[in-house]
Amino acid sequence: MTTTSAKEAYGLNSKTLSALPTVRSLPGTYSQMQRVWRKRVALVDSKVARQAGINFHGSIDAMEQYVSKRRAKIIASYENKLRQGPNNPVAKLRKPPCPPYANEFDGKGCNPYRFMSVIRVPRLDQSTGTVEWGVSCAGCRKGNQLNRVYGRLDWRRMYTESGYLDHLEECEISQIAWESFSAYNAAT
Repeated sequence: MTTTSAKEAYGLNSKTLSALPTVRSLPGTYSQMQRVWRKRVALVDSKVARQAGINFHGSIDAMEQYVSKRRAKIIASYENKLRQGPNNPVAKLRKPPCPPYANEFDGKGCNPYRFMSVIRVPRLDQSTGTVEWGVSCAGCRKGNQLNRVYGRLDWRRMYTESGYLDHLEECEISQIAWESFSAYNAAT
């Protein structure tokens, strides 16, 4: 989660937030929706931020109460400005954003923050001295594009060669593709 979201979700002050370990993202393409992100963002681990919030406020209940009251004030201020009528330029008035996700896993494949702290690294097979970058499943990728649930739909997952063979046993789209490929090769 972003440092701003952590601050809002757990009621952290700047001093507490600055003590947390952070990762700075790099501009790039993230998420299953291939979102291009041009700005660098500071990210923190949501579990660490939550624990910092509990420590800062003294308890889970105190933290949740503080955050709830703060959110209510923000919404009340917005609604008060709306009631001021034509003298208040409502066009420039921004509605308060939804509260940030404080869950450990938001389940949203289009959330680019989920992918910003992940990097691809090779695996070294020490017995052979070879480097293996892994393979991904084209069947899961195709299934994801077609909104089908035949594969695991975790199409960015990288497998070792032996790991992919295990995955192939479970992925229906890959099995269909393999059978079609084998039939095509047999006919030629």
